[in-house]
Amino acid sequence: TWNVVSRDGAKGTSLTLDTVGWYGRSVSDLRLVAEALGALLEPVPAAPPESRMRIALCRTPMWQRAEPASQAAVETAAERLRRSGVRVDMLELPAHFSRLTDCNRLVLTAEGRTGFMAEYRSAYPLLHQDLRDHVENRYGYTAASICEALDFSAACRSEFDRIAAGYDAVLVPSATGEAPLAGDKGDSVFQRMWTLLHVPC
Repeated sequence: TWNVVSRDGAKGTSLTLDTVGWYGRSVSDLRLVAEALGALLEPVPAAPPESRMRIALCRTPMWQRAEPASQAAVETAAERLRRSGVRVDMLELPAHFSRLTDCNRLVLTAEGRTGFMAEYRSAYPLLHQDLRDHVENRYGYTAASICEALDFSAACRSEFDRIAAGYDAVLVPSATGEAPLAGDKGDSVFQRMWTLLHVPC
């Protein structure tokens, strides 16, 4: 849903990454929420028959970060698709796509300097140390490194569009494993690349 719903009213962190998304029990529920939010969605073409559907199974460069149960769930989904007549191809992304996870962190942190500057000035004691570090650029990112990360990400977006053009969907892990206990925000490693690529996730 990148840039299909206004972010007005939400606290912004990153102009490049911030996205409004939502959950639902069915596609029709998701569409109903999209209409209520005024999402700028393009018409979705009808799905082809299963015998003509092509799915890419992409383990992603972070595959080893997934717990065995997550890996098994992705492989099981791919096998069920195959048994139903869907063509499932293995998709290995070019090696340089592995940089996107670090680029996501760099862009998020660098753009967070601006995003949290007002709170830094007005409510410093209430601001989490991680956000103070963003504003103070504790990671030492330079303007050149930020521009390079943005340029690299934009080039990968075009490249991924070409790679994915022949598929109806790309099947990837979405989380390292089961949701963690309350209070632990978990590891977003399987979301970072796709958010930076601005693709549905």
